Amino acid sequence: MSWFTSRRRLSVQAEVPWPGWLDDEAAKALTDPSSDDSYALNHDELKWVHVQPWLLSKGYDLRPRFRPGWVPSWGQSGAPRRSRHEDAIIHGNVYAPVVMDAVRRADGRRVLIKRVSLAHGGRDVAILEYLASKGRASDPRNHTIPLLDVIRTPPFRYITLPEFDTLGEGIDFMDQSLEGLVFLHEHRVAHRDCSITNIVMDSKKMYPRGLHADASLDAQGRMLSGARTRTQAGGVKYYFIDFGESILFAADEDARIKEPSKASIHAPETRANQIMPYDAFKPDIYTLGKTFQEQLIEEFVGDFGAFKPLIESMIQINPDERPTAAQALDQLRTISSAFSRTDRHRRAHWKRYHDPWTAPVADAVHMISEVLWVLRTWKW
Repeated sequence: MSWFTSRRRLSVQAEVPWPGWLDDEAAKALTDPSSDDSYALNHDELKWVHVQPWLLSKGYDLRPRFRPGWVPSWGQSGAPRRSRHEDAIIHGNVYAPVVMDAVRRADGRRVLIKRVSLAHGGRDVAILEYLASKGRASDPRNHTIPLLDVIRTPPFRYITLPEFDTLGEGIDFMDQSLEGLVFLHEHRVAHRDCSITNIVMDSKKMYPRGLHADASLDAQGRMLSGARTRTQAGGVKYYFIDFGESILFAADEDARIKEPSKASIHAPETRANQIMPYDAFKPDIYTLGKTFQEQLIEEFVGDFGAFKPLIESMIQINPDERPTAAQALDQLRTISSAFSRTDRHRRAHWKRYHDPWTAPVADAVHMISEVLWVLRTWKW
């Protein structure tokens, strides 16, 4: 089993032996089935409490809720308020046994820790270490989630993006995603699941007080305030995550495979009853094309229509008719060059909110707010 945080290995103050990871049965045995306390630690949370001293010895501090001997901050005062009692926020999503937020003690940086099994060769970790190695990590086209540390344990080793506010934000999302895919393919890495669920963004400039890992609150559990759009924040960077299904090919290795896909978006060649050998890089083009189609073409009222021919070429049934990632990026940038800076500041029209009668007024109000922001920041 490995644990990695998303640059350098840390010095530790006191070594704590690896306590082992509790299985479901052992964790559930530590809970009180008769308790009606909805804020009590659940069995997934107790697994993290069990390894907290070991993680602390490695330089990573979990939230107060996950420290042994935790006493609720609201005491006996009745039901807590999440905006006042951060430790009342439960870590109970589907990824709870796999992912946990923490603070790196060396510099106070907020990180995510992911628990990764090496039972099937540790492909996820190996590819991330390869892409984070010297020379590759500093490449501005590298949109792989930054790997800060890998902690090996003996004997082993989802994001919902905020809505696009402007046309420029949607264009930038496509550009960075394709740029990142070009980088991966140049380094002979087929991601094999580069859908929206495996694309995240660094939002710290949008939320100056940080974001809580388990709630729509700031890092301290308070109500969000001072949030900015991507445009107001001067842009954000997107990253690919989850390389569990990815394949790293040697420079002279044939990239044609027969592996079925476990991706959330399946390219046609990966879901046939009898899979024939296919180019492992072509399904990435299809998946990203479908992601653009679902997130932009289908969600907006014609705002991204200029990119529709490109997207349709990316999702061709015949993989040989799809462009390479580099060709798709070149085409995207050619189309994007027709959009002026003012065009990129225009309001994006979500279908779910669109009203043709009020849209002109909303467009005017939006552009006034953009101009006012420019007058305050001198950035356009």
